[in-house]
Amino acid sequence: MGSRAGDDIQRVLDEIARLAENPSDPAVCAYELETSDRDAWILDIEAEVNRINGVEVVDSTPAVCPDDPCSLIGRDGWTTHRDAHHLTRSFTFAILDDIQAWLDGT
Repeated sequence: MGSRAGDDIQRVLDEIARLAENPSDPAVCAYELETSDRDAWILDIEAEVNRINGVEVVDSTPAVCPDDPCSLIGRDGWTTHRDAHHLTRSFTFAILDDIQAWLDGT
């Protein structure tokens, strides 16, 4: 069994390969929100720690994945994720207005 980081890297490489084979169809890398690897156990632990510490968590799903299935190619054509848990820098800048709205509480 590979490491979590190794699995993430392989997943990204597999997605890049699928996109390279199908450059006009980014949907080949789309994934269903219900079946995505969202690490529910980690989210549950984080939620409890955040509750204890009074941390408010913002759900980025509406900006990152406005449609289901979720595409790995986001608005303005940017790749959304660099691995299973992190957004790419370019995509983060593309959703900066959404991030600012979350911080402003709007």
